[in-house]
Amino acid sequence: MAALTETRRKFDEQREEVQRLAAERDAAQARLQLQAARLVAWSSEGGQGAPPFRMWDPGSGPAGGRAWDGLWDPTLPMIPSANIPGDPIAVVNQVLGISATSAQVTANMGRKFLEQLGILQPTDTGITNAPAGSAQGRIPRVYGRQASEYVIRRGMSQIGVPYSWGGGNAAGPSKGIDSGAGTVGFDCSGLVLYSFAGVGIKLPHYSGSQYNLGRKIPASQMRRGDCIFYGPNGSQHVTIYLGNGQMLEAPDVGLKVRVAPVRTAGMTPYVVRYIEY
Repeated sequence: MAALTETRRKFDEQREEVQRLAAERDAAQARLQLQAARLVAWSSEGGQGAPPFRMWDPGSGPAGGRAWDGLWDPTLPMIPSANIPGDPIAVVNQVLGISATSAQVTANMGRKFLEQLGILQPTDTGITNAPAGSAQGRIPRVYGRQASEYVIRRGMSQIGVPYSWGGGNAAGPSKGIDSGAGTVGFDCSGLVLYSFAGVGIKLPHYSGSQYNLGRKIPASQMRRGDCIFYGPNGSQHVTIYLGNGQMLEAPDVGLKVRVAPVRTAGMTPYVVRYIEY
């Protein structure tokens, strides 16, 4: 029993490292996508003036004169294998592979959704998921309710799909990692990632990272389409609020995607709103 406990502890440590690395990669990708999002906004406004190729936001720049530091570093740092089930290097590679696939799928679906709304023409190019709260915004507020309902319908279409830890991407259910390696399905953040991908909003595959995107709203003011988080900084679980005290979730191993009553135990004081209306 002691050996099993130690193995689990080591794996949890490696999982946290994987999540950190994936979050860093997502942050780097978000910076790269910012210029593309600004170009889309420029194009949708008629393309007046010079294209905003120099609108890149370099921030304060890294210390010590290095080209890339910390969250700026798009490379994958090495982490040691702990010789435990679910080799962490393989896990990292799989997580980042899922992220790359989801990025392209999300961009394509977001473009298609905006074309249907008449916001983009089929010939337009670029990524539609500008940072939440930015001036460009992902989806104009006038279309927000329609987009939010589309997100919910997309998520609800997966009711009954098995839970799979690490499972799910922008295209649908997938095989997970570690305990989910043999199951095609979703974990909690994978379901949310999939649901919002339908309108071009790319979310990372970790609830703690999802909690730090969008706009935080006091839980007492939550409304349909907001995301509910659990645990410190949203690190343990995430669901989609449906209204009337109900939420959509991929709950846990051995269970399936379902609608359930909202649980307040362990809930963060804020919900997150990705779509305004």
